[in-house]
Amino acid sequence: MILEITKLHSYKKSQAEGTYLMIEMQELKTRKWYRTYINPNYHNFKRWRTVAREGNQIALMETIMKTENIISADSRPLLLEGRRVLKNNQTKEESLKNLARLGVFG
Repeated sequence: MILEITKLHSYKKSQAEGTYLMIEMQELKTRKWYRTYINPNYHNFKRWRTVAREGNQIALMETIMKTENIISADSRPLLLEGRRVLKNNQTKEESLKNLARLGVFG
């Protein structure tokens, strides 16, 4: 599944889960909309933090669906095109497309 991140909502608070961030995405092939919720207190947050930027295109290596349009944050995103987000909110061009252009893969 290849998705484009279309919107990052601001952090919200929940009594049960604490602080979380909702990410909206659209599948490029079918144009179907999906979303996921990430929480900084959970281990899967680090998987999404670096790719969570509007306009980034990601592939889900292991797609785990919670409902028809909610993707579990336990899914593994891989940046295809866009900029990786670093800890200090700076970005770094490390997409597979750009790495291939630089000849990293031979």
